[in-house]
Amino acid sequence: NPNPQSVRYIAQTLQQSATSLKLLALNLELELKSAIESPGDATAKKSLYSDLPLVGLVLKNEVRKSLKNAVRLAISLEIEHGYWLFGRLNEGRRICRTSEEELCAIETKSCLSSMGSIISHLAWLYAAEEGVEFASQDCCFLIRDAMMAELDGMHFSRYGQPEKKATAAARKKLLSSLKLEFLLSLETIFSQTLQSKLGETLRLSRELSVLGI
Repeated sequence: NPNPQSVRYIAQTLQQSATSLKLLALNLELELKSAIESPGDATAKKSLYSDLPLVGLVLKNEVRKSLKNAVRLAISLEIEHGYWLFGRLNEGRRICRTSEEELCAIETKSCLSSMGSIISHLAWLYAAEEGVEFASQDCCFLIRDAMMAELDGMHFSRYGQPEKKATAAARKKLLSSLKLEFLLSLETIFSQTLQSKLGETLRLSRELSVLGI
């Protein structure tokens, strides 16, 4: 286990990251809000966001690339700090024993929530720019492939077990937890379709239905 001083530093770093990500997510949401809610056609919608600063940077970078990078960042964040949510392998949800550990869990959750909002809005922008339906198969495959690029290389030693002692069942359970947490982070007023279709792609529809999604 990390020593108290290390936990305090991690908590402070996560808190700073959560603040920055929340600001970024809110700005992207505000820039796309009118277009998402507009009943107009694709051309009319594009006129509502194409000249805005943050969206402009995304478009310059290419939406597909931005979406892929955001997904990989969210998953790497889960892998790096998901310990505060999931605990050790076979432990289930982590039991936080100090206020600093609790803060780590809270701020990790906040970071993931903001990343989920960013990814949802980028997925909407991807659909608008590509002229396809929101949460299209192509978009879901793009997100899935970006997720697996990070998950396939993860080290289970981060979760308190040497690589050789991590059983197949424990690995599968943790991977399912990471994927489900990612899906749940895609929570906006318009993104339930993305959660549902991506859940099908990841074979987690049953878990989502239990949660009412």
